[in-house]
Amino acid sequence: MHVEMRMLRALVMVEAQGSIGGAAQALAFSPAAVSAHLHALEKVCGTRLVERTGSGTRLTSAGRRAVPIARLILVAAQELERLEASARSGPAVPGSQGRRPAGDGRRRSRHDAAGSGRSAATTRKRGTSQEES
Repeated sequence: MHVEMRMLRALVMVEAQGSIGGAAQALAFSPAAVSAHLHALEKVCGTRLVERTGSGTRLTSAGRRAVPIARLILVAAQELERLEASARSGPAVPGSQGRRPAGDGRRRSRHDAAGSGRSAATTRKRGTSQEES
C-alpha cells in the first residue's frame, strides 16, 4: 500500500471545498491532478471515495469515513516534519549538548565525545593522542 500525502490532501480538500474544482484551486493543482490523486487513493483503498456526478462531487460513505483518518495522518506527518526540523536545530537528546544518542550506529571514542573532530583510529595512525597534544 503506497499512500502519498497529496492523495490525502486532495480528499480532505474535496470534502472542505465541496468540489474537485474548489479543491484544485485551494491546493494550487489542476482539477485533473486532484482527480488523478483521488483515483489513485481509491485504487489503494479498493473502494470509491468520491462520486462524480454531472452536478458536482460528493463523498461516498467510505470517503466520509476516510476524511478524518486522512486528517490525522496529515497532522501526524506535519508533526514529524516539525520534530525533524527541531532535531536539526537543537540537541539530538535533551541534555546531550548536541551529541547523538548512544546506539545511533556511529562508532565513538572519548576523543569524539570531547569534540576533537578526529577519531581515535586517525589519531593513533598519526602516532599522537589527544593527551599528548
